[in-house]
Amino acid sequence: MDSHQTRYECDPDYVLVSFYDSSPEFDSPENYTCAPLGDTYRVNYESCVTTNTESMAFERDSARFECPQLPAMAGITSFWYTQDPTVSHWNDVTCCTISVRFDP
Repeated sequence: MDSHQTRYECDPDYVLVSFYDSSPEFDSPENYTCAPLGDTYRVNYESCVTTNTESMAFERDSARFECPQLPAMAGITSFWYTQDPTVSHWNDVTCCTISVRFDP
């Protein structure tokens, strides 16, 4: 099996709210949930920052990641995952700030 990288992305104005997996290796990236921000908020896509996470260990109950925009209101909108014959790992996480939606 060759290495295969996949991007997982939330719908527009949705942010990642959970990952779940029964494997200790936490190797099923398709098990994620995004939720809508609702009518009051929007994702500022022009503020997005993608952080390389290859050096992070994503194991059950030990993964820690914070969006670089904190303490500003921010959320994860997409992530990349690589699967290959010897190892599967998370590559990049994209965070964007969130703001109040102002309707004209």
